[in-house]
Amino acid sequence: MEKIDNAMSDFYSDPRPTSETSAWLIFSPRRVSLVKKGREDEHSPKSVKRTKNGERRETVDQMILDQPFYTQDTISVARHLLGCFFVHEELEGTTIGRIVETEAYLIDDPASHAFRGKTTRNAVIFGPAGNAYVYFIYGMYYCVNVVTGTEGVGEAVLLRALEPIAGIELMQQRRHTSNLWQLCSGPGKLTQAMHITPQLNGSSLLAGPLKIASADHFGGSLSTEEIIAVPRVGITRGKDAPLRFYLQGNRFISRK
Repeated sequence: MEKIDNAMSDFYSDPRPTSETSAWLIFSPRRVSLVKKGREDEHSPKSVKRTKNGERRETVDQMILDQPFYTQDTISVARHLLGCFFVHEELEGTTIGRIVETEAYLIDDPASHAFRGKTTRNAVIFGPAGNAYVYFIYGMYYCVNVVTGTEGVGEAVLLRALEPIAGIELMQQRRHTSNLWQLCSGPGKLTQAMHITPQLNGSSLLAGPLKIASADHFGGSLSTEEIIAVPRVGITRGKDAPLRFYLQGNRFISRK
């Protein structure tokens, strides 16, 4: 925990530019609704565990988002994961990336792995919420998703890009590059940098080696960062729904 806090102290030494939230469209023939720009709701990650006096806990296990956060509406989870910290603790070292880009995959979404029903390959996406869904794509690399919503429904949030925070030398070794902007600026890149393997499919984000810490735990804040909602990329079905979210102006996103 000490080395994690040391890494974060430098990261937040300068204030960050930004603003409020963009509008997004919930993709489903049965539940289409437009959420207006700048509206806050009950889905913010206020479920972070803290001490009674409001001070942060001193271990990674005690600062992670808890399961009620993941059981909320998938689009809200995708939005509020931005700015949070994706952590992988291993014997080789701990790597941390700040989540700067996500995509939501919903029920009745033709681009979702769950669209055609539950199979052996996609069983993890059907819950419970708060687990990691890891799959192989294009015969080249892995992607990691956060399972969300009600168990049995089949919804998830893809982590598309991270801003490297800690364990950067380890990330560089794994990615075979010293270029910070190439370490985690894409779903395949970040899984390589963070060493996300198929063995982590179905692992708990609450008690396993993968964890997600609150955006405000290390002193960070999204109060001035604008969240942009645009169509997802790399898909042929459901491609017009604005279910890709990223932090405007962040240099580590996969693309604008």
